[in-house]
Amino acid sequence: MTTRRTTAGEGNEGRKRSKVEPHGPRDVVSPRHPAHVTLKLARDLPSLRRDATFEVLRECFSLAKDRLVHFSVQDDHIHLIAEAPRRRALSSAIQGLKIRLAKQLNRVWGRGGTIFPERYHLEVLRTPSEVRDALRCVFGCARRTGARLEDELDPMSSAAWFPGWKGRRGAAEPLDDDAPVAAPRTKLLTEGWKEAGGAIEVTEVPAEECR
Repeated sequence: MTTRRTTAGEGNEGRKRSKVEPHGPRDVVSPRHPAHVTLKLARDLPSLRRDATFEVLRECFSLAKDRLVHFSVQDDHIHLIAEAPRRRALSSAIQGLKIRLAKQLNRVWGRGGTIFPERYHLEVLRTPSEVRDALRCVFGCARRTGARLEDELDPMSSAAWFPGWKGRRGAAEPLDDDAPVAAPRTKLLTEGWKEAGGAIEVTEVPAEECR
């Protein structure tokens, strides 16, 4: 069934009609719990894991880093870990990011039309285990899908700014004005996640496929 309604908040980015998943109830967002957000690319578009494309994405992430703590870019989707005091604030930040990303990607690819046809997937992280699993998913997704990273961090993610690695060579990049992400504020994302298994191995792969 083809819907005639565009995704809320995408503006001109939603002009092209696409199939979308039915809208279900959202998890309750709170200032104590970080959120794992996934943006899924429309079909038949170029891979996001290209140097020129990633530079554009990184610039967009930098403009959203008041909410954005971690990210990773995959071939056809983007993982984000964000913080917000309430659902409306998170939704506003993500929708603004989607519009910015869509505009810049269409410019790079020399096209027009929909980039993100579906509403973003949201998982509110309430426990140390959920946060640690989300971090493993974000940072290990590329390795799980076959990227040749060996013992290195995924360069198309915020892994370089993450201080919680076990066995990493060198210190984390500083979270200064040039960083594309912000320092975490929630207890779960600063230290709480370590209660579920401690520091994360650089070569660690998610146990299950990330959505």
